[in-house]
Amino acid sequence: MSTFTEAQIQALIAAWERSRADRPAGADSLAEGAYFRKYRLDWSEALTELVEQGLLARREGAYILTKRGETEAERLREARPPIYYWYKDYYEATRSSAAYAQFCERLFGRDFSQHGFSDMDQINAMLARLDLGPEDRVLELGCGNGAMAEYVAQETGARVTGIDYIPEAIRQACERAASRPDQLSFYVGDISHLVDTQSQLPFRPHSFDALIAVDTLYFGDLKDTLRQMRALLAPGGQMGLFYGHNRYTSEGEFDPATLAPQRTPLGEALQAHGLRFETVDFSRADYAHAQLKKAVLEELRPALEAEGNLFLFENRYGEARGAMRMFEAGESVRYLYHVRP
Repeated sequence: MSTFTEAQIQALIAAWERSRADRPAGADSLAEGAYFRKYRLDWSEALTELVEQGLLARREGAYILTKRGETEAERLREARPPIYYWYKDYYEATRSSAAYAQFCERLFGRDFSQHGFSDMDQINAMLARLDLGPEDRVLELGCGNGAMAEYVAQETGARVTGIDYIPEAIRQACERAASRPDQLSFYVGDISHLVDTQSQLPFRPHSFDALIAVDTLYFGDLKDTLRQMRALLAPGGQMGLFYGHNRYTSEGEFDPATLAPQRTPLGEALQAHGLRFETVDFSRADYAHAQLKKAVLEELRPALEAEGNLFLFENRYGEARGAMRMFEAGESVRYLYHVRP
């Protein structure tokens, strides 16, 4: 991806999207702004450059991917789905949003710029089970801006490494790590590529005593991700994994039997790898969390809108309403999985 400029990356992704939608790809209408959000660049020069490189062809005023261009565009589309740009926007906005900081304080009990579902009671329950100490090496998957990793380091004395898919999040996390260089380190990384051939992370097998994932294991092949996570665990290591399952996260027709901790996608993936676990049921706490989230957001909507951050309200408000509906229908659960291989 480093061989392309950002404008070239966007133009190739846009051409790929248009080809899948079977729509003409003119220079002015190659892709809707929603995909790239406010980061949409001017592609005029990039389109010409990509034609010269043989990745695009110009036909009847439209830009068509060549065979080589199709391969490159598909790779880029996988690396940068729409959520990539959404989260870039999210971390830039939450860094300076006083309203969102207040939202996190009131909902979670502490401002970590959270986009998950675990309040401080749940985080502390996980830390109590893991019982970490200064000798432990911890990896947090999906660490965001590093605020929770810093909290774990402060509370336990452990050395905490974090990875996240979004460079903006890791940029902020690295600034945070400057005050604790012996305890904190952060890397841009994909949880689907921890130790496989596509990984660019500097991790050796069996290099962590604990792995933490707070609402991050919903993307990619779960069984393969767990295989790689297990490879990183030192002998006697453990995992603390927060995971919610509901009708929305189900593939295909929803089966209520999959709400049991052993039958959720995570539970079945853990068992497929022979990983033993205990669970703590936070389903009812999750419902109360959704109710509080809805109420706090309704109160803070004017402030978020005044900041130009209405998208934060809309995302989290829809999330809260959906979580409440599914719990009330008996179609959602939330667990902490404490895993000991």
